[in-house]
Amino acid sequence: SILFLASARCTASAPRRGRLMIRKNSRTTRNLAFHTSRRRVSSSIAGSGALALGGCLLGGRPSVASVDGSNKVEFLEKQATEIYGEMNFKEAANVLGELVKSQPDNFKWSAARAEAYVDMKDFEAAVRDYDAALAIHAKHLTGDSLTDAGFDGRLLSGRALAYEGLANWEKAIKDYDRAIEIAFEQNVNPDPYVVNSRGNCYASLGKWQSARDDYLAARDLFQRAKGFRGEGGSTTQRLDGAIYAASNAALMLVQLGEEQQALREMVAISRRGPGSVDIRAALAALYWHQGQDSDARQVWQYACERINAGCGKYLDKDWVGRIRRWPPIMTGYLNDFIAAQTLS
Repeated sequence: SILFLASARCTASAPRRGRLMIRKNSRTTRNLAFHTSRRRVSSSIAGSGALALGGCLLGGRPSVASVDGSNKVEFLEKQATEIYGEMNFKEAANVLGELVKSQPDNFKWSAARAEAYVDMKDFEAAVRDYDAALAIHAKHLTGDSLTDAGFDGRLLSGRALAYEGLANWEKAIKDYDRAIEIAFEQNVNPDPYVVNSRGNCYASLGKWQSARDDYLAARDLFQRAKGFRGEGGSTTQRLDGAIYAASNAALMLVQLGEEQQALREMVAISRRGPGSVDIRAALAALYWHQGQDSDARQVWQYACERINAGCGKYLDKDWVGRIRRWPPIMTGYLNDFIAAQTLS
């Protein structure tokens, strides 16, 4: 199934051509919570006129009223695809609402709209739609246990993400737990992104060891995962995921009071992931705290000047702690380091 994603604003201009994001809540092929991919919109919707959705006229598109009943669902699906290609969450949610009305027994439309709500940061609406999708799916199983379990895992991990948006960490963990259990019940590996996300929830609750355990498990899953090869045969996405999860695990060690082991792990990660700004920012902070001023400045300079992403986000205390989710001690170390560079 296709779960559409999008954002932005209403426009009366002709739709932009570009890449369509299709989110599937995992990044591996042998798991039960699906992977993120992109595909190009191959054709536009023919016709003229404007479709009124939520009071917003979308120019250059045919009216749904001009489509006969047998083609309505196909038309609306294409319409939603087009709007998502424009990254317009609100209008896509409106179109998906029409699909929900047209096929109330098809849980995929409620699930798709739930994802749109997540991207709109309307997390309560997202939870309601995920609840509905789970209830509908329970009544309309395919009969194939792996397929049905896959849908359940996908819906649960999606709802967990919505719960995270509401800072309801306990409910998020409960849904992530079940999504992971479903994978094991079907003898497939759980999604490493789901495992890493559960670690984030544990960290938000101050359960640092549980968070570290999940980050290490996610690292191992990324390293074993298949289906990550890009067009040129590279495995960058899998390696990036493993490095990110390993970095999270090392950060937890500092919060647990094991700074020397954390330093050893961070050095090893930086060698494996030379393009990771995150691990170099962490190393700079920890080196500085331990009095290794020269090493701290050197690794920070490398992150800021030699890696394309740069270190700008790490100057923002709120981003580091709330969005990136560094634990408090490491966030404090980084702030101390940055403050010292500002004064020098």
